[in-house]
Parts: sequence; structure tokens; C-alpha cells
Amino acid sequence: DEESCKNDPCCLPNCRLKEGAQCSDKNDGCCRGCQVIAKDEKHVCRKARNTCQNDSYCDGSSGKCPPSVFKENGARCEHTDTDGSLCANGICTGKSRQCQNAFITYGAKRACYKRGGCSIVCEIPGKGCMQINDHYVDGTKCGYGGFCSGGECRHTFSGFVRENWVAILAAVVLVAAACFFYYRMQQHPGFC
Repeated sequence: DEESCKNDPCCLPNCRLKEGAQCSDKNDGCCRGCQVIAKDEKHVCRKARNTCQNDSYCDGSSGKCPPSVFKENGARCEHTDTDGSLCANGICTGKSRQCQNAFITYGAKRACYKRGGCSIVCEIPGKGCMQINDHYVDGTKCGYGGFCSGGECRHTFSGFVRENWVAILAAVVLVAAACFFYYRMQQHPGFC
């Protein structure tokens, strides 16, 4: 509003930047003395909100603070559930924690792992496993080494085997043949 612009040394009363000003110290996290803070100063304009985010640094191109950058999905984080909390799209979470949030009124304590893949399936005391029409947060671990993405469990070990079974079978046959010939050569030195 115009009242706050009157008290901003970088702005005119009509809320436009003064001549020579690149940004507003009051409104922009990467502004000092009405000038954009240089990238090489490594100025933190926004602290990480949790251990799954990185601090945001001024990039020198604008007075605005760049968006927060998330740590890689699957990175370990500060909370430890029975299922091991990992970073998932900037959130420190695990399946059990998501169950506790999704089924708060039922007192859910943990996820049911034998079913559901990336669908939220939780153990409810006295009722067994219940599923809701929702999915775990993208990046939540699933399967054997996989992660949830759009409600599907992707990049699992079994998926890798399914996609590459021909190459795996060929490698097994080659290794078996090499072992056989090596054994035969050890038993019969003139064999070949």
C-alpha cells in the first residue's frame, strides 16, 4: 500500500522504484541498499524449513529470493518412523507418518506393507488394514528400492528385472558357460 511505500527508501510514494533502485529492501529478500545482492556473496535469503530442503541463496539476477530447492527424494531426514523417514518432495515422511495423518481419528500407528503399493493402506487398531482413496506422497519409498510417483511404485528392483530379463538371462548363461569351461580346463589341461 502507499503508506508502506512512503517509508521505503527504495520506492516513490506511488510504489514505483526510485531512479537507480533495482529493488526494494522492504519487499525483496535479495536486496540491500536498493541494489540486487550479488550471487558471489552467497547470501541466504530463506532458511530451509526442514531437513528435506536446502537454504535458498540470492542468485544475483533479481531482488526476489529464488524458490526453495528440495533435497533428493530418498535422502534420510531428521524424523525416524518404524519404516524409516526419507525426504519426499521436500517433506520428511514415511508411510507410517502419512498413515497417522490420514487416519488421525482412527488412531492409525503404522502402514500395512503387504498390500497397496503407493495407495495409503494403514493398520487401524481393532479393524485391521484399511485403504483410503489417496496415495502416498511422491518420493515415498515403495517396493524393492522404488519410490512412489503419481500413485505408482516406480524404479523397483523387480521392475528392473522385468524390464531387463533378456540381458540378465544372457549374462547368467554366459557366466555359467565361462565357469563350465574354466572347470573343464582345470580338470583336463588339453581340453578346448
